[in-house]
Amino acid sequence: MGHSITAIVAPAPINEAAATKHGLPVIFEGAYAIVPLPIEYIWELAPDEDHGDEPTGLFNSQAPHQLARELGMAVYALIETDYFGGVGDQRASYHGADGKDLRDVSINVALHKLGVERTMAYAEPTPKAAPHGWLARLRSRWAKAEPIAHRELSELDEFDSLNLSDYRSMEDSRFWKEGMQGQRVGNILVGDRRVLG
Repeated sequence: MGHSITAIVAPAPINEAAATKHGLPVIFEGAYAIVPLPIEYIWELAPDEDHGDEPTGLFNSQAPHQLARELGMAVYALIETDYFGGVGDQRASYHGADGKDLRDVSINVALHKLGVERTMAYAEPTPKAAPHGWLARLRSRWAKAEPIAHRELSELDEFDSLNLSDYRSMEDSRFWKEGMQGQRVGNILVGDRRVLG
């Protein structure tokens, strides 16, 4: 399964009206906003930038930084993934309000610097065999769930703490629902599909 996104990540809240004006979707995950940023839109915002042999992109253009300021992001991370079948690349940079930047780092490093914390996840235990006897069945009826102490715990990295693995493609239909631009659907402020180019 592939994973190919470019995005700006920042602490929420951000200027949602500016995101809607630009036609960009916004994903709200916990205390953070994730703004998927199609490369075609960066090209549209920076048509005259010249980077020699390297094409204009997320990390060598001023457009994402100008956009972050317009969205009200004092601190933010730029992230990019391009994976398929477990093989690929990722890049990130962190941009602080104090002017301190981290460039060409892993996504987890940039998100950690942004303040995203690793979280604990759990897997439900495997179901036990049905209880035997009428008293056991009666007791099990009242016990709806096992206490969390009985669940298996594991640590999620910063990437998974923001559920970024749930957003695998810039083409994700949840970002671009027809006729819903600027409206919230669940945890997503829907963007305008025309931004995709």
